[in-house]
Amino acid sequence: MTFSALNLLLVLVSAFIGGRVALRLGYPAVLGEILMGIVLGPPLLGLMHPSSALMVLADLGVLLMMVYVGMEVSLEELKRASRAGVLSALGGFLLPFALGIWIMLSWNSSFIAALFIGVAMGVTSLATKSRILLDLKILDTRIANVMMAGALVTDTLSLLFFAGIISVATAGSLDVAGLGLLALKAVVFFVLSWFLGVRVFPFVYRWLRQRGLTQRSFYATLALMIALAFAELAELAGLHGVIGAFLAGMFLREAIEEKRLSHELTGLIRDVSVGFLAPVFFLTAGFEVTFAVFRSDLGLLVLIISVATVAKILGTLLFYRLSGGSWREGLVIGLGMNDRGAVEIILAGVALRAGLIDNTIFSILVMMAVVTTATVPLLLTWGIRWLERHHQLIRNTSDKQRVIIVGAGPVARLLAAAFARLHPVTLIDRNAAHCHDATRAGLSVLQGDALDDVTLLDAGVNNASTLIALTPNSESNVLIAKHAAEAFGIPHTHALVDGSNHGLMHQLGLAGAKPFLMPTRTLLAWDEQVKTQQARAELKSLDEGMTPAFMNSMSTLMLAYKRAGRYYVFESPDALSAGDEVLCITLG
Repeated sequence: MTFSALNLLLVLVSAFIGGRVALRLGYPAVLGEILMGIVLGPPLLGLMHPSSALMVLADLGVLLMMVYVGMEVSLEELKRASRAGVLSALGGFLLPFALGIWIMLSWNSSFIAALFIGVAMGVTSLATKSRILLDLKILDTRIANVMMAGALVTDTLSLLFFAGIISVATAGSLDVAGLGLLALKAVVFFVLSWFLGVRVFPFVYRWLRQRGLTQRSFYATLALMIALAFAELAELAGLHGVIGAFLAGMFLREAIEEKRLSHELTGLIRDVSVGFLAPVFFLTAGFEVTFAVFRSDLGLLVLIISVATVAKILGTLLFYRLSGGSWREGLVIGLGMNDRGAVEIILAGVALRAGLIDNTIFSILVMMAVVTTATVPLLLTWGIRWLERHHQLIRNTSDKQRVIIVGAGPVARLLAAAFARLHPVTLIDRNAAHCHDATRAGLSVLQGDALDDVTLLDAGVNNASTLIALTPNSESNVLIAKHAAEAFGIPHTHALVDGSNHGLMHQLGLAGAKPFLMPTRTLLAWDEQVKTQQARAELKSLDEGMTPAFMNSMSTLMLAYKRAGRYYVFESPDALSAGDEVLCITLG
């Protein structure tokens, strides 16, 4: 096997540039990586070419990425989403499967080829979907858990169906016993994985800790070995290795009891996979595209992609509604389930080598995988924003209720006192006097640096749903909010920032954080007013004179609003609705 450092360098640089451009345009990095593979690879310019070394790195990258995704997904939340995920998977698989068979038989295709096209149209990609959800920072949402659970079910169904088609094609008849054996092996794999993950891993972790094995490098090596072992078990069961790697990461998260070690290990795997190896996989996926099919069978290509897309979205939506979910969530889940990606390309390659399909069908399937994978980030980005506008993007905050406020000055203490009536709150400040005053006020406070992971962990960052950086230094606030969002995945992060500083505002946007604007006075000025009792906190209803003029008054500082028994950081008057109560500081 030859290795070209220059080829790998070109791939990494191209993937980095493509990913950065996509992010700057507001889309996930994976879209830019795939498009760079198409443009610079064999399909168009031919400046880069696949090699056995690149393929090894790509395979390792997607496996490690699935380990990282598994470590970010809560097993409990996945269990809650399992019913909706199973229903979504069934609807999203069966409708495209049936329509795919009908289309190909109408096109005078063989029954075996029609069956395979049906499977390919019903499949979804666990690996590609995971990367898109990572890029959009929505792994902690209900729809993400439904999509992950649904992708597990769909991938398993697709691989079992595919194995049955191979059996029919090679034996000339359906080998019921062989197909039953495949299904049994899949069941054994999931049961064995659950037993190892839930029963064995925690015991082994405690045993290793008792013997003084606490080094991060040791656990990183162990995690890699476990991931590869689970991937091989999945392959032996007739499934894809990404399923095993995902389960390995999820069970590792549950087994490692020390949260600091779990966080460090998750960050290490994230950096190696998402930062280095996974982009190799997604860029080289673009190498598989061929444009010849546009000249020979454009009608069939457009028909298959269109029907596969509409059927996947409609089937997912209809079956998701049976679980009691909203139609908006069902539509967005359908958009997210529409990617095919690696699974379809792998199955298409196996079918081509087995003689089940010809080069034309192979090219159509690869093109469908690329088109659906490339359009899902666009559609899902729109869908997420749509759900946010209608307040229907539900975060998994059932076990994350803590609010962390960085800064313990007078204004921060007023905000903390309000939040503490409904949520557990921890203040962080390096100023000893501020910490003393917060303690005297009966607030939970921690003296330390909020950019230090140990301080954040001690403050309960793993159980936090909200972080507010409220210090007089805008640059520090942005750094803290970005770090909390990117390193710990806190769903709601806010930073006090000067709205005229477009650079800081842009940095906040890239991290998915929100600005906490103070347009009329500086924080130090408001702190002094509160400290000298020239300003007081009030909770006012929208029906009590809360006009736009009042909210924009020089003598009023809006802090938060209360809705349905929960406090939210005030962002703008547009976010308010009838029945809200607004926490504000007024002079006088």
